[in-house]
Amino acid sequence: MAPVTIVAGAVVGAGAATYEGACYFQVVRITDPLEVRKILDSIAKEDESVSIIRTREGEALQVVSADGPNVYLIENLYIADGRLKHRDRFVNSDLGPVLFGIRETEDQGR
Repeated sequence: MAPVTIVAGAVVGAGAATYEGACYFQVVRITDPLEVRKILDSIAKEDESVSIIRTREGEALQVVSADGPNVYLIENLYIADGRLKHRDRFVNSDLGPVLFGIRETEDQGR
């Protein structure tokens, strides 16, 4: 094996490893409030504990839990790697996963 072949192989290997590493650690984010709103609308249609409301500050997501209702301005929400997050002063709150599901109907079960 010639030294040129070894160097060329090392450069190609390092380039491939760098590319794969960058893709592996990339966080997929949806930060556009209109896109986030579309996703939240579809969640609100399926889950009665989630709704979109109007507040003085703007449109907000209301989530009703055992502790009572929690309200989050849509402009402060984003989705990162399939998790709904709220921008806070220091550490952003993780509100939970955003999942895609298909509701089974009677015809699908047969």
